[in-house]
Amino acid sequence: MDTTRLLSSQKPTNYDAVAVRIGDSLPAVRPQRVVALDLLRGLLMVLQSIDHAKAAFTTWYGPHECWYELPSYDEAWQFVLRLMTHPCAPGFAMLMGIGVTYFVRSRKALEWSDGKLLWHFFVRGSVLVLINLFQSWGMGKSFGNDQIEFATTVLHALGVNFFSSAVVLIASNHLYSLLKRSLSRHDETNIDASSKAHQRANDIRILVIFELAAAFMILNLFIVPAVSAKDGVIEGYGWWRYFVYLPGLASFFISLYPAVNWLGLTLYGVGFGLLMVRDKRDNRQNAKFNTLFALGWFMFFLIIRFIGRFGNINPFLVGESGVLTAAGNPFLTNWITFFNTIKYPPDLAYTALFLTVNHLLLTAFFLVPTGPEANKYVSAIITNGPLLDFGRSALFFYVLHFYLYFGGAGLIAILFPGLKNNQGKLAMNGWQFFTTWFIGLIFLWVLCKRYARFKASRGPDSIFRFF
Repeated sequence: MDTTRLLSSQKPTNYDAVAVRIGDSLPAVRPQRVVALDLLRGLLMVLQSIDHAKAAFTTWYGPHECWYELPSYDEAWQFVLRLMTHPCAPGFAMLMGIGVTYFVRSRKALEWSDGKLLWHFFVRGSVLVLINLFQSWGMGKSFGNDQIEFATTVLHALGVNFFSSAVVLIASNHLYSLLKRSLSRHDETNIDASSKAHQRANDIRILVIFELAAAFMILNLFIVPAVSAKDGVIEGYGWWRYFVYLPGLASFFISLYPAVNWLGLTLYGVGFGLLMVRDKRDNRQNAKFNTLFALGWFMFFLIIRFIGRFGNINPFLVGESGVLTAAGNPFLTNWITFFNTIKYPPDLAYTALFLTVNHLLLTAFFLVPTGPEANKYVSAIITNGPLLDFGRSALFFYVLHFYLYFGGAGLIAILFPGLKNNQGKLAMNGWQFFTTWFIGLIFLWVLCKRYARFKASRGPDSIFRFF
């Protein structure tokens, strides 16, 4: 199976034929999914569930890596457990951008108009935002603050950026079309000249998207105050700042994932998806390609961290957490301070480090054999295993795992009161937590497989296919 081929096409007839023609003509077959992308998405779903299960079953859930607060860790294993979950948010944003690219390309081949595409992305994005509101509404009571009505979780950022990145990509289609006509206007009948104009126009539009992605990534460094503030509260800051770009506690909601903070990573995925479509590599070539990106991002992370200033949000937070500095650079104190990056909003150190991880994971998944030559047991694990099922029903998994783990925590507290601490909260130890978390994953796997069969029976425009 060639898992790099995703999309089908019929012959486009308008400007979109130019806008989507990134290589040769698109194959007129039913779309195939890129297995490596689904496997990565499935693994990220598993990893992100660790954090939420910690909040349900243990007392380990503590402060996060915010522009105003950087947690310190008494034991290395606690930091490692948190570190394992960090690739998830940038991975979800990148995969969403790649998915937007492939979806637009496939639907343009079916002659969808720009308006129809934008409406589709608006509806799907709105569903994510509404689910975020539904799940987080009234969550302030959990923190003892009745004034807090809701939180902007990762679904909020993904929902807004689902639409925003589609707008950018569709606009880039028009840019590509204009550039190609401009570059080939002197000799439209020359096939070689037309091909060169196509390649150059496409390269320019990809570069523009990557430049936009970089601009939004860098913007995160300049939109946060260079102060330490409890819960991120800045006197005189209106709620709109928190909603648009600043993580922290607003007057009536908690801002965790403002969409602007994560737009750069989503646009990066759009650009990377265009590269994947343009070059049409096989699995082994895609593995090498992702390895190069991983090496590049990791070198960038090392440079940022060793310099210790630009690219790191509020380095003084390391000193404030009671850690001594080395060579005037607080990040060189020990390995924990070196890898303990700011996530809210993602600074360049965080972005570089965990894009490195995501590209390395894609490298590994592209190397997994899935064709006729593959071992039958390996093929069975890949084609019928939990990661693929989680990856292909990711939103269903995400919504359900909260209710499963927190509902399960309530039941366990009733059945096993000895697991609670003096404050009445579950306080599982290590083996109890991981056993419970793993059992939850088994339940989720069974439910995801059944849901996959259900949504496969729905029509192509069914809202259930969004999950």
